[in-house]
Amino acid sequence: MLFTFVTSVPIDVLISNYATELRIDGFYLLFNFVVYSLMTIVCISAVNFFNSENFRNKYPLRLITEFLFVIISVNIILYVCNYVLYKPVRIAEYFYSGIIRDKTLLGSYIQGTLVMIITEFIYQYDMRKKAEIEKERFRYMQLKAQLDPHFLFNCFNTISSMGYKGGVKEIAVYTSSLADIYRYILNSKNEDEVTVKQEQDFILNYYGVLKQRYKEGLMLQVNISDKTQNKKMLFLTLQLLVENAVKHNAFNKDNPLKVLIYDSGDYIITENNINTKETDAYKKSGIGLKNLNQRYEMACKKGITVRKDETTFKVIVPLI
Repeated sequence: MLFTFVTSVPIDVLISNYATELRIDGFYLLFNFVVYSLMTIVCISAVNFFNSENFRNKYPLRLITEFLFVIISVNIILYVCNYVLYKPVRIAEYFYSGIIRDKTLLGSYIQGTLVMIITEFIYQYDMRKKAEIEKERFRYMQLKAQLDPHFLFNCFNTISSMGYKGGVKEIAVYTSSLADIYRYILNSKNEDEVTVKQEQDFILNYYGVLKQRYKEGLMLQVNISDKTQNKKMLFLTLQLLVENAVKHNAFNKDNPLKVLIYDSGDYIITENNINTKETDAYKKSGIGLKNLNQRYEMACKKGITVRKDETTFKVIVPLI
């Protein structure tokens, strides 16, 4: 607001034909202060509104709409302030004088555009800082979730069970898969984006660990084409989606949970059959998917898509 007010006088002097007759008195300063204060408020409101979910991903359209909105608002503010604080004037005469004869409105248009650009820059900078904080929070929460004592308890319990059955080879394979899981998490925990191949290899190791516990009750099929392997996606995306399916469904060897992961164009799709727990019905699955959606919106300006019918739950994830 202070920047707008301070720069209003030199812009008026540079633009106006009446620069030599410009009277910088108390009324002029008061008038400019009121006008440009209102203009700043309008610009900030416009940037906040047009950065909402409906406009955020439509970058060219959003900027054009913001600019037109600001210009229209500047005209309304200046006309009303002139009418109330200075003297009543017809609209046609006001615009003829402001645009053609004296060009006073051109300075206001420049000022409004500058305020909009500065506000947009500040807004985007603030959003980037918030995105960095959110990424750090996710890294911590994801690592904490993987090191959850409950997860480790299930793993050790499975190893113990295999030991009683004398499955030395099975224990070796299981612990190798478990080690690969933690190696991937620790080595990639500071990376936001990883290749599809890295995620694919990880989810197969993760499935190997889950398979020892759920046996024939859990089935995973991964069909991702070679051309997609080197594309990027966010760290631990597939783990979250598979875990989400396991957590919110009741299944056994007679009624197994079948998870299918495949690519389609620039998307990775995860789908599973639905057999929800009576106390669940996917009511609690929204938080993890919401966080994942926010991460993708920040990373590539595209969110995930969730589709559900009576038999299938599907999540479509954009590649970066």
